[in-house]
Amino acid sequence: AIHNCMNEGTWSRILQWEKVLNPVNTNNNNGDNNNNNDNNEEGIMPKLLKFCGRPTDLSPKAYFKHYLLSHPLPFDRHDWTVTRTNPTDGSETEVRYVIDYYHDEVMASEEAGSGLPHMTDGIGDRGKIKSLLVDVRPAADSVSEVYGRMVLMPLARRGC
Repeated sequence: AIHNCMNEGTWSRILQWEKVLNPVNTNNNNGDNNNNNDNNEEGIMPKLLKFCGRPTDLSPKAYFKHYLLSHPLPFDRHDWTVTRTNPTDGSETEVRYVIDYYHDEVMASEEAGSGLPHMTDGIGDRGKIKSLLVDVRPAADSVSEVYGRMVLMPLARRGC
C-alpha cells in the first residue's frame, strides 16, 4: 500500500511537470474525469515507458543538498522515463525524470502535532502519507529540460 502511494504521488508530480513543460499535450487533462475526450486526449498524455530503481546512486541534487547543506540522504532514488507524444505528427520524445524519496522523521512520529493525526498533506490518496517526501524533476539531459527546471516551473509556481 505504501509503495502504491509512493508511485501515485510520483506520477502526480510528473504530471505537474508535464503540464508546465509540455502544455500542448496536457492542457485539457489534469487528471480529473471532467475532461472532454473528443480529441482522444488519453493518447497524448505522457506515458510511463520504463523506470529504474537506483537506491545506491545519489542524484547530483541529493549529493549537493547532503554534503553542502547537511540535508538528510534520500532512502531511495528512481529514474522514470516517460514518452511525450506530439499531437501534430504523432512522434514521441523520451523524457527522463529523477526522483529522490526522503523520509521525514518529524512527520512520522505519533505525537500530537506531528502530522500523523491529520494526514492530509502528504503523498498518496488525499495525502495520507505525510512522512514520505518526493522530489521529482526532469533530468538535466537537455537544455530545454534545464530551462524548464530553472525558469518555467518557478514561474508557474508563482502563477506567471
